Amino acid sequence: MKWLIGVALVTALGNASASGLMDDCKPGSRSMQCINRNGVCVEVTIDGQATQPIGKADRERILRLPDMKEVCYQLAAPVSAAFRVQAHGGGLQPNFVGAIDGLGVIIVPIDDYDPEYDHNRIEPLHDFSVDADGYRDGTWQLKRSDHFNTGKGALKAGEYVVIIRVHGRDNWDKQEVLLRVDPALKPAPAQRGTPDAKRKGSD
Repeated sequence: MKWLIGVALVTALGNASASGLMDDCKPGSRSMQCINRNGVCVEVTIDGQATQPIGKADRERILRLPDMKEVCYQLAAPVSAAFRVQAHGGGLQPNFVGAIDGLGVIIVPIDDYDPEYDHNRIEPLHDFSVDADGYRDGTWQLKRSDHFNTGKGALKAGEYVVIIRVHGRDNWDKQEVLLRVDPALKPAPAQRGTPDAKRKGSD
């Protein structure tokens, strides 16, 4: 079955504040805003698109699937099958994660979910990981992992939830993003980032 998302052009960065988030995606208390690890203390782009708070209709739709209660973000337009991700501290507490140490992704396909057979779990794709294009605060590109060579190849066209963990020198945060892949699209250009010795950290 197909789970369609609305499409609108997105050009703004600075997306991860609590403004526009559904109630169950909101941050923690004032003194612990980042504690829920729901992405309000990082800013993430995928193929150059800034993630946006998920809309009400898509939030209600995604909650019909198992283990999707933390999907609080989405992209307005499709991305390539070898998309690039970039992240840094931002949102409500930009210094929370500190200088970026690494990114991790989990890819969850949702188009083929069938509650009769899949029950309460959607199996993620273990074939994929992200590799840095340069320094750690630059872009990271989705590639097949050498550790799980199961022959699936590149991502096929369709809708996915991508779980992005942003590991910083001081802490970590996470965004779970609803997006659509179009293999006809080209990945955004690589951004090499800043040499570690020149990065502003929180040493």
